[in-house]
Amino acid sequence: IWISMFVMPTTIWSFMYFTAREHFGLAVWIVLGAIAVVLALRLALARGAFRTHYHLAMLALVGGVFGPAGSAIMALASASGGSFLFAFFLIYFAFTALFPADALWIVVTSAAIVASYVLAALVHHDPQLVSNLIYFLELTFIGVVLNRVLCKLFFDERRARIELRGARDALFAEMEVAQKIQTLLLPSDPTIPGYALSGLMKPASEVGGDYYDVIETDSGRRLVAIGDVSGHGVTTGLTMMMVRASLVSTLESRADATLAELYMAMNRCLCRNLERMNLRLYMTFALFEHDGGGRFRAVGAHLPAMIYRAAKRTVEEIEIAGVWLGVIDQITPELVPETDFELAPGDTMLLMTDGVVEYPGPNDMFGFERVHAELAAHADLGPAQVVDALVEKLAAHGRIQDDDVTLLALKYIGEVDAAHVS
Repeated sequence: IWISMFVMPTTIWSFMYFTAREHFGLAVWIVLGAIAVVLALRLALARGAFRTHYHLAMLALVGGVFGPAGSAIMALASASGGSFLFAFFLIYFAFTALFPADALWIVVTSAAIVASYVLAALVHHDPQLVSNLIYFLELTFIGVVLNRVLCKLFFDERRARIELRGARDALFAEMEVAQKIQTLLLPSDPTIPGYALSGLMKPASEVGGDYYDVIETDSGRRLVAIGDVSGHGVTTGLTMMMVRASLVSTLESRADATLAELYMAMNRCLCRNLERMNLRLYMTFALFEHDGGGRFRAVGAHLPAMIYRAAKRTVEEIEIAGVWLGVIDQITPELVPETDFELAPGDTMLLMTDGVVEYPGPNDMFGFERVHAELAAHADLGPAQVVDALVEKLAAHGRIQDDDVTLLALKYIGEVDAAHVS
């Protein structure tokens, strides 16, 4: 309709200029009046008018375009031999056949156009032109038949779009809830006496599959965990929550369980749940226990822990070699070896997921070497500066994050000057 508002008057005026110049002025005023009506209705619609009676606005709009256009054609039909009248009929047929509306609406609209045409014929006192109404009736009948099919398709598609939009909004709402739950599970203010800590998890999608935690039990045990579920999205986020729940539950029921026993219990729980849900996922996971001072023990299978040795100003990698969670239903203690290491005052330990080293760039991935460089350059400033520097470098390395990114830095500052940074 909006396009025809400009195309039809331009075509009419161009044709009249060459075929019926004596009526050109009258046609100009008639069509300008039609445009004014259309623009007024368009403005009213934009301001929220006709919200409950949209068909009334369309009825006036169609009459404002086709009725005056028909009157203008009356003024030149005789001079043009009626050839331009056929073009008007063609445009009208296209409207009735293609405009998505029900049959009653098309009939009512056609009646309005026919009435304006009859009025124009009476004004021009040309009874011969009234016979052209038969074409209106024929085209209206054919247009209504075709329009019923189009109308059904149009409104079926519209209904499907509304249902799809509702389902999408519901899914986004559920994902937002899952994201909030996942955020609440992360340690808000992690502390270990004698250490400064800083952590960050940045999911690639609304819900991530990465996990880190700092846990202190009622018996005084202090554990640090980091993990990465294969893939990313809602499923991986739920898997991560299951693993955390099994770790916390086992710690509460078996306060004296060894690291290997904790790891095996988490694996059994994860394998059973994945089998129940018919999912094939795995999780790289590392579990550290602080034994006081700078001493740590670790089990699991994850990326190596990066240790910045302040005295030597070098970066050392502590390998954590075991078996992934969720791969084997029953794992034995032999598959969960413990790794012991110790930090000296001033040393910094950096834990991360593969989303950091595999962060894509234009030519290569971020890699371990860049992690070493940033850790060595900022470790003396503090763990928060290490995390911030790595996040900044990742953003500069590549704009597209296709995997979750998790970082956890712990700096041993000594038993006396205990502090923490979250």
